[in-house]
Amino acid sequence: MFISALFSVLTTCLNYIWTWFTPFWIIIYVSMSILPSWITIYNNQHLEGSPELNEKYHAFARTDYKDWNPIINPLVAMLTLAPIKTIVSWVLMVLYVIGCFPFLIGHKLGKPLSKFRVWGIKLMNIIFGRLHLFFCGVLFCSGQNATNVDYKKYLGPEWKPKFTGAGIAVPNHQCWLDILALMNTKFVCFVAKEELSKIPVIS
Repeated sequence: MFISALFSVLTTCLNYIWTWFTPFWIIIYVSMSILPSWITIYNNQHLEGSPELNEKYHAFARTDYKDWNPIINPLVAMLTLAPIKTIVSWVLMVLYVIGCFPFLIGHKLGKPLSKFRVWGIKLMNIIFGRLHLFFCGVLFCSGQNATNVDYKKYLGPEWKPKFTGAGIAVPNHQCWLDILALMNTKFVCFVAKEELSKIPVIS
């Protein structure tokens, strides 16, 4: 009886989903999958830099532009249900902000967060932040720094690699994912311009 009812529900759902396979909705779906990838690739290709600059500042050069394929990337987006992932990820982002907000009520700017507030924000980060990263295609975040760049030619011959327990992360910040990735690897503090403190939810 249960199996029959379950099969009936699944059949009904599949029949409903099949009704969406019309030329109009197929065009909408393909457009939602392809256009964002094309726009992103087109807007960022000019940031690749010249070979001379990349050689001179190789520690800061980005080298993944050659992997941005205008055919393969949109195809992957289509195969991974890009519109559905977009909707779900933004819903999770809203829930993340709403979940963190109660732990910031009454907090005075310039004062360190209490252990309870930190615990609450970390909890929201684990639940909604990780899920948001997952639906955006980030499967794992590592807090390890694997950079083996010799900075002596930038900081002088006396420079020696060392880590005292605190550092500064400087991501390119072309989207919001670096914030959640850093929050999930290391519970970091952020440096922001003063004007952002006037935004109620952020401040």
